[in-house]
Amino acid sequence: MYSKILKDTMKMDDISELCVSVDCRDIVFPLCFIRSENLKYLVLDSTAEDGTEKVVIVPKSNVLSVNVVYQQDIDRMFEGDDEDEMFG
Repeated sequence: MYSKILKDTMKMDDISELCVSVDCRDIVFPLCFIRSENLKYLVLDSTAEDGTEKVVIVPKSNVLSVNVVYQQDIDRMFEGDDEDEMFG
């Protein structure tokens, strides 16, 4: 369902590299990619805070929203993380 809606809305045949944020009842997966989906589960490649990826299986009954993450969203997330500022 989510995959089809995203494909139709974004006018893409393949959304495997489309970065999304998945909001659930008790957790948010802010940078992830939809690996697959069936009637009950959404399978995600989720990026952890340390930059590693892990596979997460989310029951669709827990999903509140799926949002496309655009480049400006990513830029905003990392504003002020300039390496020069950290090392002065």
